[in-house]
Amino acid sequence: MFIFNSKTIFFTLFCTTSLINSNAWFQLISLQNLMQKHPEIQYQKCLDPISFKYEKFSILPAYANQGTFHECFALTIPNGRVQARQGFTFVDNFFINEFVWADRPDALVIAQQIPINKMLKVTGRVAVITQMAFQSYSHWLNEVLGRLALLEMNHISYDWLYTPCDKPFMRETLQLWGIEGNKVLCPSDANVCVQAEQLVVPSLVINTDIGFNNHVGLYANPVTLRYVREKLLSKALAQPQITAKNFSKRVFISREDAPWRHMINENEVFQELQKYGFQRYQLSKMSVVDQILLFADAEVVVGEHGTGLVNIIYCKPETKVFEIFQNLIDSSFWYLAQMFHLRYQAIKTKDFVEEHMTNPIAHFNEYKIIWKQNTYVPLAYIQQITQNL
Repeated sequence: MFIFNSKTIFFTLFCTTSLINSNAWFQLISLQNLMQKHPEIQYQKCLDPISFKYEKFSILPAYANQGTFHECFALTIPNGRVQARQGFTFVDNFFINEFVWADRPDALVIAQQIPINKMLKVTGRVAVITQMAFQSYSHWLNEVLGRLALLEMNHISYDWLYTPCDKPFMRETLQLWGIEGNKVLCPSDANVCVQAEQLVVPSLVINTDIGFNNHVGLYANPVTLRYVREKLLSKALAQPQITAKNFSKRVFISREDAPWRHMINENEVFQELQKYGFQRYQLSKMSVVDQILLFADAEVVVGEHGTGLVNIIYCKPETKVFEIFQNLIDSSFWYLAQMFHLRYQAIKTKDFVEEHMTNPIAHFNEYKIIWKQNTYVPLAYIQQITQNL
């Protein structure tokens, strides 16, 4: 069992909050201008720009289905500073434009100005892989571990890894990866700042030329995500304690344990699916290894839109995936299904306002409501699934 023991570094610092406004204590700077201002910062190219094109999303064709991932890189910053659980990295009170998650500078609202005498100074090389949305299992796999993959693929060394590790899936994936707990700097909250002898910062792996304003959901970098998949899947299959699991090959993902977007009549839906050999699973109650093995052996996966469906990356080609939507429409798993050659079908159960989905920033109040709404799924929609097994 992977335990972050007394050697693991936990720390809490206290400071005042600064909001993003005209009086913000820091400024945004482009990477190009930063490198001109600080030639001592080392830039290492890691991945060329990657173009992508997917088939359009059937229930919302207006979503952008093609674009280009930005070049991936890693910076080594002498005496660099990082703060908070989101890994905000600053140089001379400048935040780097290229590290703004999903083109949303408003996400920096919790960044704080920490007095220099309250910084924890760390000797050696500290690699920062955490970012906004790290709390979500799907973002963790795709983006946080994607940054770790970027370091490993390019043989970039580090002495410490700066990332939250409080949730079981975080600890379990890091353990599976082979990261020792006493090498993890685990920030406890926003009131944290570390100054490293050398701060190693891989770029975000999901930034594209599309931006966030015209779609809901994110795109997955195929190079880093495939690396994450192969790394974790091979490690899971090689676990010495693995015994034969009596998992069904027909998988229904429950959302009873989710904080929102519940399926109001989930029991009724499951009773119908059970007639066709489905078993129900609450992924939050399963270890990461068991989740990987469950999806790796599945033939059919049915679930309402939610972070646990990112596990379809472990499915074999031609596995059938049925994603049930309410009026929050998100194309993320449709694109993943194409990347991994899965047979995907979207099940729309409610009408939705297209403008709310294609321009979520402009309709943020409506989007927040939609994000948390529960769903009643008429059994007629389940018959769309059972007729296509």
